[in-house]
Amino acid sequence: MKYTKIITSLLLAAAFMLSSSAMAAEKGKKGGRKNPFAELGLSKDQQKQIQALRKEVGAEQKKAREAKDKDGMKAAQKKMQDGMAKILSEEQAAKYKKIMAEMRKNRGAKGKGGKGKGKGKRDKKKD
Repeated sequence: MKYTKIITSLLLAAAFMLSSSAMAAEKGKKGGRKNPFAELGLSKDQQKQIQALRKEVGAEQKKAREAKDKDGMKAAQKKMQDGMAKILSEEQAAKYKKIMAEMRKNRGAKGKGGKGKGKGKRDKKKD
């Protein structure tokens, strides 16, 4: 009797874990943040160059954000755009721009049916 309860408990725990991981995997497919580089067909060399660029620019953005330096943030964004233009082929760059534009368009959509913009920290200050 004891073993039956233990085995049943273990089976229920395993089933719960499997269903939770399956739901998380399914949720990842439907929404969440899209990887703009996944669809570009990058070579290994391009991947390394982009990784290095993102690390470098990320450090600059962090410094600018901490210093509340808007010009520094704009300069870092410009550096990222220029770097991406040098790394990607024309076709990849066009596809990347399209993906990024779509992501920017969908960035603030919240609420019923994805209509309207949600209120973030900046929006609350205006109220």
